[in-house]
Amino acid sequence: MCTSNYYKETVFFVGLILNTISSIIILVLIILSGIQYNFININWAKINPYQNLGDYELSLCIIYIFCCIIGFIVFIKQLECKTMQKIYILYGLFSWVYSIIVLVIAFVYSPNVIKDNDNNSTCESINLKGILKDFDNFEKIFNEINQYLCSSNCTCSNDEKMNFQKCDYNDNLTNYIDTQYESNFDEEKFFSYWARVEKRFECANLCKNSYDGNNEESKNHFLFTDSSKNVKKNGCIYPLSNWLNKMIISFASLLIINIIISTLCLYICVAILFDKVYEGSNIPKSFINKNKLSGIIPGAKDSNSVEVKINNNNKTK
Repeated sequence: MCTSNYYKETVFFVGLILNTISSIIILVLIILSGIQYNFININWAKINPYQNLGDYELSLCIIYIFCCIIGFIVFIKQLECKTMQKIYILYGLFSWVYSIIVLVIAFVYSPNVIKDNDNNSTCESINLKGILKDFDNFEKIFNEINQYLCSSNCTCSNDEKMNFQKCDYNDNLTNYIDTQYESNFDEEKFFSYWARVEKRFECANLCKNSYDGNNEESKNHFLFTDSSKNVKKNGCIYPLSNWLNKMIISFASLLIINIIISTLCLYICVAILFDKVYEGSNIPKSFINKNKLSGIIPGAKDSNSVEVKINNNNKTK
């Protein structure tokens, strides 16, 4: 190992610095996963196998927090312990493998919406991938809500921003979705999710501007919020996709850097564990200094040690 050319203290210090950088990256990853969690945690229906990305990200961050804590214990030289070094190597390998799995999942789950040149396109004319896969199955719900809002059953007020939740809606939305989602569909969570999307991106509807048969008053109107802001984007799927894609790719990119740093930390810990460093096994400096004071010549073998005797007898004149 190349660490054999460096002093052990230097190797410990480098490991400590790398572990500190890894800890900072983990903190940033926690912030990123927290920001996007409400938009990638699609727990209002069992839509696709990609909807658990938020849980994967948070669990990875928690695992690495403990990994960094153990790393600080390992790379502080004064606390050197072979047992902790072995624990760090085993736990670090587990974290490394899990981070590779999450990295692959992040790139696969990253949404990639391909739409045609029609700004008023329906979900059927675009290609939803990754975490947004099969979202087009819910467009009929948006169609129904859009027609119901500002109708005779849900009258809009000129002096009040109206939203669908304020209407006396007695029907069940599961009647408008495929049977495979009906048993897992939660209307309240569905409303809350899209309310957050509308507020965050100031958008209305799912994939297009308006739906056939809409009342004139309901066009370009928020469906799930009573925000005083105006609708800036028609079709929430586009800004949601672009934003999620940037956030997930940013998370994955930082994770790649952290994987590289973790690999170096593991390499250094293995070198320390097997004493593949310049100084070899640790010899306390206090022990060396004590031997010097007692007269043992440093570097001499035990069998040939030379003891310097000091004659303290006072000479008399």
